[in-house]
Parts: sequence; C-alpha cells; structure tokens
Amino acid sequence: MSSPKEILKEYWGYDSFRDSQEEIINSVLEGSDTFALLPTGGGKSLCFQIPGLIKEGICIVVSPLIALMEDQVNQLRSRNIIAVSIHSGLHKTEIDRILDNCIYGNTKFLYVSPERLKTEIFQERLKKMNVSVVAIDESHCVSQWGHDFRPAYLEIANIRETLPNVPFIALTATATETVQKDIIEHLALKKVKVFSKSFARENIRFVVRNSINKHAKILEICTKIGGSTIVYANTRKHTKDYADLLNSHGIRASFYHAGLKPEDKTRIQEEWITGKVRVICATNAFGMGIDKANVRLVIHPHIPSEPESFYQEAGRAGRDGKTSLSVLIYNSSDLENLDRSVELKYPEPKLVKRIYSLLFQEYQIAYGTGENFRADFDISGFSIKHGININTLHYSLKILEYSELIAMQNYGRESSKLMFKISHTGVYKFQVANPNLDDLLTVIIRSYGGIFEHMVAIDEMAIAQRTKLPIALVNKYLQNLVDREVIYYEAKSRLPSVRFLRSRVQETYLSFPKEIYSDKQSRDKERIEAMKHYISRVSCRMNVLLEYFGEKRKESCGICDVCSSLNQIGVSQKEFDQIHTAIKIALKTSSLTPTGITEKLPKFPPEKTADILRWMADNKEVLLNSEEKYELKTN
Repeated sequence: MSSPKEILKEYWGYDSFRDSQEEIINSVLEGSDTFALLPTGGGKSLCFQIPGLIKEGICIVVSPLIALMEDQVNQLRSRNIIAVSIHSGLHKTEIDRILDNCIYGNTKFLYVSPERLKTEIFQERLKKMNVSVVAIDESHCVSQWGHDFRPAYLEIANIRETLPNVPFIALTATATETVQKDIIEHLALKKVKVFSKSFARENIRFVVRNSINKHAKILEICTKIGGSTIVYANTRKHTKDYADLLNSHGIRASFYHAGLKPEDKTRIQEEWITGKVRVICATNAFGMGIDKANVRLVIHPHIPSEPESFYQEAGRAGRDGKTSLSVLIYNSSDLENLDRSVELKYPEPKLVKRIYSLLFQEYQIAYGTGENFRADFDISGFSIKHGININTLHYSLKILEYSELIAMQNYGRESSKLMFKISHTGVYKFQVANPNLDDLLTVIIRSYGGIFEHMVAIDEMAIAQRTKLPIALVNKYLQNLVDREVIYYEAKSRLPSVRFLRSRVQETYLSFPKEIYSDKQSRDKERIEAMKHYISRVSCRMNVLLEYFGEKRKESCGICDVCSSLNQIGVSQKEFDQIHTAIKIALKTSSLTPTGITEKLPKFPPEKTADILRWMADNKEVLLNSEEKYELKTN
C-alpha cells in the first residue's frame, strides 16, 4: 500500500503536505471520525481524496453544488482517477448505470447531493457498495443550510446505519464554535478528532468603504489595484452591469451567474483562470471549488448577510501568500435593507399557504393527487399573474422546499436530452414497423454516441436539417416516440422547474416546521448584527472576524484600514478603544467643543483625544453642529 506522501507525489506532483493535511489524512486512515477546519485555500479536498485512493473501496463525497461536484470530478479524471457524480440533471437510467458501476466497477469517488442520499434507489444500492470513507465537503452547510431550506443536510447521519464502521470526515473553511458543534452533532461524529488552523489571513488587507456611488468606487478600486479580481454582486443583473462598466473603461471583465449556459460558464472560468479576463463579476454561484492562487482583489459592493460567506469569498484573494485586498462597499441604504431582509425572508404562513394552493391550481392538480408531478415554472409570470411580489414569492417557495412539499430546480435545461428506452434490436424492429420514423431514428443513432446507455444532449434543429424535416414535425415525432415508450426525452427550457413531493392537501392541513419562524430567524438576525459590527470601523477588521469564528488573539493585524488609521494617529488599539468609548460617553448628555471634550477627559493625553475625535468626525460618528460643538450622530 502506498503512503500518503507517495500518493501526493504520484497524482498531484507535490513533495510535501501543507499545515495539518498529513495529520488529518492519517486520522481518516486510522478509521477515526474527523472534523477539519481549514481556511479557504488550505487544501481541504486532499484530506479525503488521498485516503479515498489509499483505502480499498469507494469514497462517497457529499457536496452542496452541482458545479462544485463537476469541477472536482473533472480534476480527478484529469489525473486518471475514476470519479463520478449524481445530481438532478441526470435521468433515472443514467443514475442506475452510475450506481451499478460504483458497486461492480472500479469507481473511486462518488459525488452526491445530500438530497440524493435520501432516495430509495440510492439507499438500496448503498447496501451493496464497499464504502471506504464518507466525506462531507463544505460541511458548514449542515448547520447553515440544514436549518435553512435544505433539511436533507440534517439527515446525512442516517446512512451510518448502513455504514456503521466507515469513517466520516467533515470539512469546512468557515465554522463558528456553535456551527462546529452543530455539525458534529447532526453528523453523529463519534470520538471525533478535530483539526483546525487559525483563520487569520495575514496577507489580506480588509477595507470597508462608505460610498453612495458604488459604480464609481468599483471603477476607482479596479483602476488603482491591478491583478486578478473578483467582484461579488447580489443579483445577476448587477454582474453584467459591473462587467459592462469595467469593459467600457478598458478593464477586461466578464460576468458569471447560475443562469448562464454550461458552455459559457466553462469558457468564462477558463478565460479568467488563464488571465485573458482580469475581472470576473459574479454572484455567489462562483468561486466554491475554483482554485486560482493569484487573486489580488475581492470586492463586495453589497453587504453579505453573514460573516461566513463574506470571509470565504474574501479568502479567495491571496491564496499564493502574497499581499491582497478585500474591499466591502456599503451605504446607509444597504444597512436598512440588511435589517429588512430578515423580515422579507419569512413571509406570513397564511401567504405561503395561498401560494401552495395557487401552484397546484396552476397545473390543474386536484386534491389527493400530484405527487412527483414535475413541470416548467415561470416564476416571473406567476408573480405577475397573481400579484405577488417576486421576492416574497421566492422566499415562500423556499419555505415550501424546507417543508419538503416541493423541490425547485432554479435553472433551465440549456439543451434537450434523449436516451433510448429499448435496445438496438427493439429500435430496428420499430423502424421496420414504422417507416415514417425510420430516417429520424437513423439520424439520431448515427449522430449521438452512447444514446442507448445514458441521456445525451441533442439538437433538434440539427436533426431537422439532416432529415430534411420541418422542425415542428421533428418535435412532434419525438413526442410520439415518448408516448410510445421508445425514448426518454427532455426538451430544452430556459425556465426553472417545480416538482411536487407530496399530493395536494387543503391549506388548513398544512404546517411548517417551527424552526423556520423561530430558531432560523434568530440565527439570521445574529449574523446580520455580526456583519454590522464588522462594518463599524472601531477595531481591527481581522480580529472582528476571528472573534466571530471563536478565535481570539491579542495582537491586531496591522494592515486593515482600521489598523492603518490607528497607526497614523499613533495609538494602540487599547488606547483607541478607551478614548473612543470615553468620548461617546461624554457626548451622550450634551454637545461639547473640542476643548470641552479634552477637558472632560483629563486622564488621556489631549493630543490623542483630539486625534481620535478628528477620526470620529472623518468617519461620521460625530457631527459638528451650528454652535461649533460636537454631537453624536443619530441613526
């Protein structure tokens, strides 16, 4: 059996491990449940991939995103390692084939979503698999998403009944002490060995800027700071707007979001990774699992709703160890919207129940029916038709998902897919019996390899051209073949889809998990307060983040905007905190002149008090009134 270092050298070309990688790998090889908390760029994937290669059997990897699964699968395959993934984009027959290969073939890695673990077909095949390791990648999702509309994350531990002696490894780059305990509890990790590395990123300078004109500020920063850049936007429209802005000023930029065609996503990622495009403007759909070491700048023009995602996204800068910059841009409207966002995310149960009924009415589904019914769903059209705010509708659908009443697929099918249900011989017999369909079937068979084994992307227009048939007739024939159970066929669609997981019931019988309107709502409010604290500019930015993640240290980072300001003033963080607090207390009861403030604080050096007062004025914490006296700014 090869050693971890030999495997590392053979497949990845590295001579040595980083940080605690080797200790984590050995823990898994010893059969111990393991929790690994490593910062972004800390090489988490190797911690389960190397044990998966060394141990006999298959490593199951639970992953949150299709894009992340496919990226890791492609990376493993590029190293001649057999890896597969199962996700919602695959047909049942394809899934059958993949699972059979996992049982009887030499597959080493199987990537799945937590929802897939629950399915009957997976549970049955799992019993026959020789599983060596179960890895839960991005395991903070167990706590964060398990309570937040993906309840399947809370049920991952159920597979331990089938795999009682298989070691579990949970990996994440962001987890507070509370989240860590939540992960360990819900995954039922036994005698778990915990490995964690300091979250401190000494090479990242964290900066916050208050700006009304965000477009101008983004342009200013990208002009001043060179190098590879990510701009994280909160909507798909913003990604394009920011990219257009930068391109119009000679800065090569592209935009990225979940609604793009797969081929466009791949192309844009490649252009950015290779440096053809300097700036990528993206939603949070971009970045997880993407490895680019020389990112010099990450900009957040909108306040993230939680420190976890902010720190992970900011941490994509400077993974090569060189000095890099994280900039968060905000204004007073953002702070107001942040507070309102919690209310927006939790529509009244009465409204959610109404939307539930309207969904079934949309597809004319009667009470007691509709289980597993699936159809395209025009969210925008539905919103307009019923006079429901689009954001309210979005979050209501999330609550219905959390309650396991529906499942949403929030992206369309960019190409049609087809697979034969019958054998080669069956198709030949069918062609003889149906000569009007002979040319169509012949063209399909000759044009698309593997179409008897799995779902294959097809182009109806190309088929029409080759058969010299009108496109409308091709579509009609394909539907006819579906009706006669000759093929599986999924027509392309730009629309998302909805699937009803249960038959329709009356609104009065509907109930939603209490966690939605209690525990989860409270957690969201705590995260928002943590982001507001980060923005407040009164202490070292890095230390504020570290404290949120349960890590305390005495020294400041020395390079964030707050530390730089204190360095210019010539005071320590401790001195600043003391004088800053004293000034606020002095101004609570009455407004004061600068001299009046220094006189009221005799135990502090007057020059330092004056410097910190000017700092507070510059940062709009205090205002000078018409009487030339300072007063505290009121929100």
